[in-house]
Amino acid sequence: MWSEWCLPSDVLDLRRRRQARSLAGKQRVREWRPTALTRLPEPEPISVGDWARSPSFGAIFEWTELHMTASRLAPWRDRGDRAVDDYVTANPLRSDTDPVTILYSPSDTTPPQSPHAELCRKLETPPSWEIDWAAVERGQAVFVAYWPAASLTLWFTSLVGGFSAPLITEVIRCTGYLTGNRAGRRLIETFQMVLSCSLCGSDGLRPEGDGWETILRVRFLHASVRRRLANVADGTKCEHPWDRGVYGVPINQEDLAVTLLAFSLNVIDGIELLRGWPLSTTEQEDFLHLWAVIGWAIGVEDECNPCYRGVAHAQAMLDSIMMHELEPNHHSRAVAAHLLPSPVVAALAQRFLGQPLSTALGLPAPDWKSAAAATTYFWCHRVASWFWSLPGLAGLWRVGSEWVLRWILARCQRRNPTFAHPPTTP
Repeated sequence: MWSEWCLPSDVLDLRRRRQARSLAGKQRVREWRPTALTRLPEPEPISVGDWARSPSFGAIFEWTELHMTASRLAPWRDRGDRAVDDYVTANPLRSDTDPVTILYSPSDTTPPQSPHAELCRKLETPPSWEIDWAAVERGQAVFVAYWPAASLTLWFTSLVGGFSAPLITEVIRCTGYLTGNRAGRRLIETFQMVLSCSLCGSDGLRPEGDGWETILRVRFLHASVRRRLANVADGTKCEHPWDRGVYGVPINQEDLAVTLLAFSLNVIDGIELLRGWPLSTTEQEDFLHLWAVIGWAIGVEDECNPCYRGVAHAQAMLDSIMMHELEPNHHSRAVAAHLLPSPVVAALAQRFLGQPLSTALGLPAPDWKSAAAATTYFWCHRVASWFWSLPGLAGLWRVGSEWVLRWILARCQRRNPTFAHPPTTP
C-alpha cells in the first residue's frame, strides 16, 4: 500500500493509484499527522467524504463510514490479552519450558475458576463471526502460490514499514527484540509461524492443531513481553523503562490489529506490485479470511479484528491506524537500518515502501548499481510470474513451492521447535 513508484500504472491496478487519480476536482486534501503519542483526538473533526494525506507515507484516501477516528482507536491501546495475561501472571513462564505443553498437560486439581481453566475455555470459544474453513484452505494456497513475493513483502513492507510506528518500535527498543544476533532468530521465528499457518491445512488451525499451537506459542511470547515490561513500569530497574501513560499496554489490541493487516493486506499489495497485475477478488478475500482466523487464534478481539469483514473494511482500518500512530522517529530509522544490511537490499526495500516513507525512514537514495539491481529483480520476477502462470505450469509451481516451503519449515523447527520465551521478570 505504500508503493508509489517503479512500475507502470497501466499494468498495476493498485488501490492507492486509483484513489490518487480520482482526486481531480475533489475538495482540498488535508495533511494528517498521527496523534497517538500525545494520546489526544484529532486536531479537528474529519467527516465522511473528506480526503486525507499522510506526509510521511504519501498515502491519499477518502474518509468513509468504515474508517475509525483516533478517539475510537485510543482505548484499544489499553487492552492486552486478558486471559493469557492472567495465566502468565499466575504461572510465570520459563525460557526452558514449552508453555503449550504445560497448558495442555492433564490435571485433576485445576480449579474451575483458575486462570488455567479460564484460558482453556477462552481458547475453545469460537469467534462471534463464522469461520469458512474452505476459504482458509484457499487462503493458504494463495501464500504457497506467491510465496517469493509474499516473503519479500513481509520483510520490506510489514517489518521495515511497520516499525515506522514509534509505539511499536518502543517495544522493540525496550526488549532488544531485533538487536544484535537476536534479530536473525526472531525473523526466522516470524517466518516459521507464517509457514506453519500456511502449510498445516484448515485442520491445523483448529484448537490443538499444529498451526494453532505455533500461534499459541507466539501468543505466550507476547504475554511474557507484556508481563516483563509491566514489571519495568512498576519500578523495576531497567535501561529502558516502559511508560504506559504514553505507549499504552505493550503489544495491545491496536498493535495486534495493524500487525495483522501488515501480514495480510500489505502482502496482497506486495504480491500485486511484484507480479504486475492484481489478485482476483476471491484470492484477496480468502487470504484475508486466513489471517482473520490467525488473528482470532493469536488473541485479537473480534471488535479489533480487521480481516473478517472484507477488503474494504481492512483497507479502512489500515488507513485509520496509519493516521493514528505511524510516524517514523529516530528509533524507527535505527531499526530500518538494522534490517537493511546492504545498498541493494535497501534499494529493493524502497521499491516496496515508496519514496515518502523511504525518506521518512532515512534510507539513502540508491546508487545506480543498486537501483539497476532492484529494477532487474522486479522485472525478472514479473516474467517468472507470467511464465509459471501458463496452463500446465501453475500446478507444477504449486507442488514445487509446497515442497520447498515444507523443507524450510522443517529446518526452522529443528533449530527452534518451541520458540524461546523470555522470563516474565527482568
